[in-house]
Amino acid sequence: MARPMPNLCLAMALLASAVAAQSPFERIDEVFALWDNDDTPGVALGIIHKGELLYARGYGMANLEHAVPISSRTVFRIGSTSKQFTAMCIALLAREGKLDLDADVRTYLPELPKQAPAVTTRHLVHHTSGIPDYVGVLVTDGIELADHVAPAETLERIAQLDQLEFTPGDRHSYSNSNYFLLSQIVERVSGQTLREYAHENIFAPLGMEQTHFHDQYDEIVPLRADGHEPHVGHPSGWKISNTRWEQVGDGGVFTSVEDMARWDANFYDNRLGGGGPELIEMVLTPGRLNDDSELAYAFGLTRGDFMGHPAVSHGGGWVGFRAEMMRLPDQRLTVIALSNCAVVNPTAMCAEVARLLLP
Repeated sequence: MARPMPNLCLAMALLASAVAAQSPFERIDEVFALWDNDDTPGVALGIIHKGELLYARGYGMANLEHAVPISSRTVFRIGSTSKQFTAMCIALLAREGKLDLDADVRTYLPELPKQAPAVTTRHLVHHTSGIPDYVGVLVTDGIELADHVAPAETLERIAQLDQLEFTPGDRHSYSNSNYFLLSQIVERVSGQTLREYAHENIFAPLGMEQTHFHDQYDEIVPLRADGHEPHVGHPSGWKISNTRWEQVGDGGVFTSVEDMARWDANFYDNRLGGGGPELIEMVLTPGRLNDDSELAYAFGLTRGDFMGHPAVSHGGGWVGFRAEMMRLPDQRLTVIALSNCAVVNPTAMCAEVARLLLP
């Protein structure tokens, strides 16, 4: 068989290279095509491979009123994806010897009712405490998202719940009360608010300048996206969806794709708590029930499997925001999707992006 002419070889090589380089990202853009408009809220996407933010872009608008497009620096509320940061604060305090994970939570929060057997900090971390979710409790009490609710009021209401849903440690039941209480424990043990402690010990050391626990609802945040939800019958089809609740720990982190990439990098080369892999091993260790069965839930992170690869992830959703961060450690691949739209499914989007990128 005759060999192609050198110029033809070069052309074929360039074509193959172009197809290989462009095709995956073109297909990825198609995943977000529904939100790639100037008249809808949307999504910020980040793809990290081997420590490099390989692909980052925004689809849709951060603010429809002022026609502000989403970018990789747009700041979003990330809901329960925040829990991994709260858990890291708890892990840091435990490693410093300032907190005992297996001590009764009343050691730090004496206003809580006494339980037998005791609820421990570790129970809170792994959602095995049996404490009912405060969100449902407040809503049942007639409190709405538009109402102003301070952390002190929430702690007082949880302290009135003298009945657990099950014996601590018997089962796993996701409850936002657990991580809200962890925020209060951080405050009692460290003498700082969760926002202050996380800034000093996580966000500042990692250069996450756009990230904070949002504990003041009316605070101005540069580059912040507004949350949105559908508005049936309105010409625009959308309405603003935010909240005046000020609880943090179970949620409350405001951040960007670029800052989340900095957070992701620390799982491979830890610089927190004096450095070293022990801290990362700790926060990735799954919890166990009283019968010694292992949970999928670790420290604010869920461990699982994706297409035969170990996966670490946590989604979030609160008012008009949705978020997901999915890490495949054996591939050094992480996909982040942050949205300011209540009907977007970032978890499904991250999974589809990962499928397109895996061999």
